[in-house]
Amino acid sequence: MSSFEGSTLVNVGSRRQRSPSPETMSVDTKSPASKPLNEKGRVDGGDTLTAAFAKPPLTGVSGLRTALDLQAALREATGFSIGSCRTKIRALRHTAERYGGSEVEYDSDEESKPELLINHNLLEGLAPLYKRFSTTKRCGRLGPIKLRITRAGCAFDGQITHDESRSETNARLSQWFEHASVSGYGDVLAQETKFNEDVRNAREIPAFEFFVEEDLLESIKSCWAQSFHPSNVRVEPYKIHLYGPGGHFRPHRDTPSTNLVGTFLLGLGDSTYGRYLNVDGMKLSAEGGTWCAFFPDVVHSVERIPQGYRAVIAFKIFRAVDDPRSLCNIPDEYRSQVDKVFDQLKLPIGIFLDRKYCMGTTELSGLDAYLVQCAESRAQNGDFAVHVLPVVTKGWAQWWTDGTEGEDSFSASVFPFTDAHVDGALGRDDGEKQKRRDVFKNVRDVPFYGIDWESSTIIWREELDEAVNTVGNEAEAYKEDSVYFSYALLILPSSGTAGEGRQSN
Repeated sequence: MSSFEGSTLVNVGSRRQRSPSPETMSVDTKSPASKPLNEKGRVDGGDTLTAAFAKPPLTGVSGLRTALDLQAALREATGFSIGSCRTKIRALRHTAERYGGSEVEYDSDEESKPELLINHNLLEGLAPLYKRFSTTKRCGRLGPIKLRITRAGCAFDGQITHDESRSETNARLSQWFEHASVSGYGDVLAQETKFNEDVRNAREIPAFEFFVEEDLLESIKSCWAQSFHPSNVRVEPYKIHLYGPGGHFRPHRDTPSTNLVGTFLLGLGDSTYGRYLNVDGMKLSAEGGTWCAFFPDVVHSVERIPQGYRAVIAFKIFRAVDDPRSLCNIPDEYRSQVDKVFDQLKLPIGIFLDRKYCMGTTELSGLDAYLVQCAESRAQNGDFAVHVLPVVTKGWAQWWTDGTEGEDSFSASVFPFTDAHVDGALGRDDGEKQKRRDVFKNVRDVPFYGIDWESSTIIWREELDEAVNTVGNEAEAYKEDSVYFSYALLILPSSGTAGEGRQSN
């Protein structure tokens, strides 16, 4: 048995700081109202909200909610917890250690329970497998690019090649840069597109002012299909991005959209004498024909350019709508190791998925698709029941420092956040939505784990410099799918349903 719910995972984490008293330290991550960025692109005060929104809702997405509605629902995300995130609790305990709290002693903690340690060790053992098979970014080079630009002052009709002289490239790009539009960035917290050179200093040419050939789009589809799942995609030109002296774009994720599975950047020339595009640690130039492809939730940036210009065409990669629920070609080594883990897991259990997605997503990407397909295959054999749903994790921690005796406290409660839960929190309820929420009303005490907790979560608000988690390439406050979420795989014993609560394996 398996089910794919239209939900959202929000992980609420905590920002560590000294309390006013030297004896105790606490962090409460009950979702307070989000604060917008100030004029310097920073977040003013507040706790940390770590949102793990990911997986796609297959059912009941109304299409009438906005990104601002989702933020409001996050603040109201309460009700009955279905479990706790053991990975987050471990992280909070190690944070307490670093800030002077007592040393972590798992033997005296509930994590010493055999089934919890077994699950933790099994999933921790999958981390090397994930690193080996995970494909989040790829790069390469294409041949000459035929391009026509119609924007006033940027007129061009010819080929872009990698052997163009640097002086020719600099002259061409400087002219484009001078006549292009100033680029904004998406403030995810405020759900506004803003213009602030401290966050982004760039220019752009929109898709309706340039043209490429169909052959190029087919080549891009082929490059994507060789490395990523899903492989059946369509390609849409998005913008030409231009950066000049002093130009940069702080670390960010691209704004999500329904069926958007990737970003493809194709170089149009680079006279900077450097590699200033940073895609999750991989640095690249924008020389003619060079390309880089990655999932849209992968963190990337353009580091500050001291001299010269760089330009790329950005293409959006969408899942082909005529390819619903396409099966992946799962490597034998991956399937065999995951099956061995499934054989030994103590149920029930929740596993945070690897990538982040928007509301309205109906299919998964990369290793998430592999994992869920393996789980659903076992569920069809009656081994267990599978549910995929977004969740909210609310973390809280308190610990004692400076030798003061006291009882440390750590929690990370997990709540379902399906579209039915969202509408309930917004007061848009009815009997059908209540019935859908009731599916999980008796599920309790499920331990949740993250194979890679950092990649499965998003920080929504904290005291540090605003950067990765609240900046996108644009903001769309009136689109429900413009906010990232993380989903979880919930595995229950086959002898029961989601309504029968916790049972041992």
